[in-house]
Amino acid sequence: MSRNSRRRFASRTWLAVLYVLTVVALIPLGLVLWFTVLKGLPSVIHPQFFLNVELPPCEPRCPAVSNAGVGHAILGSGIMVGLASLMGIPVGILAGIFLAEYSYARWAGWVRLASDVLVGTPSIAIGLFAYAFLVVPLHHFSAFSGSVALSVLMLPIVVRTTEGAVALIPNHRVWRAHPRVGPERPDAGAASDRVQVRAAALQIAAGPGLGRRPRPDRARARDQPREPVRAPPPDRPRGPAVTGMSRVLFVCLHNAGRSQMSQALFEKLAGDNHMAQSAGTEPGDRVHPNVVAVMREVGVDLESRKPRKLTDELARWPDVVITMGCGDACPVIPGKRYIDWELPDPSGLPVQDVRAIRDDIASRVEALVKDLDRTAIRR
Repeated sequence: MSRNSRRRFASRTWLAVLYVLTVVALIPLGLVLWFTVLKGLPSVIHPQFFLNVELPPCEPRCPAVSNAGVGHAILGSGIMVGLASLMGIPVGILAGIFLAEYSYARWAGWVRLASDVLVGTPSIAIGLFAYAFLVVPLHHFSAFSGSVALSVLMLPIVVRTTEGAVALIPNHRVWRAHPRVGPERPDAGAASDRVQVRAAALQIAAGPGLGRRPRPDRARARDQPREPVRAPPPDRPRGPAVTGMSRVLFVCLHNAGRSQMSQALFEKLAGDNHMAQSAGTEPGDRVHPNVVAVMREVGVDLESRKPRKLTDELARWPDVVITMGCGDACPVIPGKRYIDWELPDPSGLPVQDVRAIRDDIASRVEALVKDLDRTAIRR
């Protein structure tokens, strides 16, 4: 049995085990749901259930249970959500815009880290925080205490949703929304910021919403839209000239294998029609020897190339960014086109496996060059 066959067998086996365990875990959840529906449905179908309040202490003589309801809970929940929204949403939107527009600012990393930590914090821990700092000193429970806890839960979700929504707005749409603003005007920065904020408001309203938390395991680069590379309309000039040349940046972890091969193959196929560079978030000392060997087979010498680090300036240079396994370490610049290529790391692999990776990259690069040749990038 070949190595690939063993890997496929192991993958399918553990996938089957995963499905079985999922079914086993769903059985008790289904029983709980069935019991809840069976016991609670008779009360829910009566409209007064949503209007009446809970039964007060009345022992030993109490009114009929049918007079009880959850009207007080609905009203209280509305009050707490309203107060929490007033406290958390404005701060979250401002913080999200800051992260999107100034992603490399001094405090951006700390704000993003705090948001990610709060996203993963259990709600019971936030409840204990509110209890210790508000309920205990005030000596009673209140809607304000619950609203503070809820606003803390809201805050990181609003921050990351806003950041993602603002980052999705391509630059050419910003200029299209404000045609009188251009890079040559001294007020271009402030005006385009205002346009981008107005456009982002619609993106946020139609985005994931407060009830859905972002997935921290997904690479942020993969969240970008797969938009075709195209130029803004001719009546919205954004730069000094129109050219068909695109700038492509290949980014991986060490810039010692995948991104180096991609850059070299892209330069070979594109010629002088397009430009390419490569970089790594944690650059290695040299290009992997097996990578040099397999690239020499196709007439490309990588032995003299040195891995380079991905910098802020380099991240803003390209029109198209191809990521290869750098995950959240890859910065996301608004207005760029991001494409993620799932390729194995050639480090430590035998020559035949590295050769297969090279051929896979070659086919992807060929398709990318054809796509760029069909479009024009406006500078």
